[in-house]
Amino acid sequence: MIPALDLHACTVTAWHATPDMALRLAIAASLLAMGVWAGTRRFFPGQTSFVAMSLATMAWIVASVTEHAAADLACKTTVGMLGWLPVMLQPALWSLFICQYLAADPRSPRWAVRLPWGAAITLQIALCWTNGAHGLFYGPGTGLTAPIAGLPRVRYDYGPLFYVAVATGYTLLTVTMLSTRRPRAGPHTKPRGALG
Repeated sequence: MIPALDLHACTVTAWHATPDMALRLAIAASLLAMGVWAGTRRFFPGQTSFVAMSLATMAWIVASVTEHAAADLACKTTVGMLGWLPVMLQPALWSLFICQYLAADPRSPRWAVRLPWGAAITLQIALCWTNGAHGLFYGPGTGLTAPIAGLPRVRYDYGPLFYVAVATGYTLLTVTMLSTRRPRAGPHTKPRGALG
């Protein structure tokens, strides 16, 4: 079966409570609370990006809980594919927050940097959501495994676009982390050659 978006499947599937559901939902609620708390604080550089990142991470966890709770393969894969929106947004928002916070400039990084990443992420989400037409994100080998803890699980047949999406997210995080190693001018740093 090549997974395709099938929202109807989620209206007819059976639902199960998973052993880790309470813990995951508590983490999601904590992320929601952190996002709300950060959004109500006095302004800081990258505030909007931080709040959005917290909410995207929360949505990622909720999608994961929902996929595990669904019994039907079509619903599981639909939720899994819809979950790629927060999965792809999370590293992009984290990167944006770090750049804005370290630069103390809410407009940083510039559009020339943001646009290519945004276009790549948008394209990959669109390709994931249209997987039923090409099967390059999740292939025909996708199916249910033997139950784990009494619940059905999905074994995804990862296609090349899956690996491109994963590489995009990790590359963005790596570039961001490496950029934090650059010296930054600020009130506690002296220009090179300054005395005293």
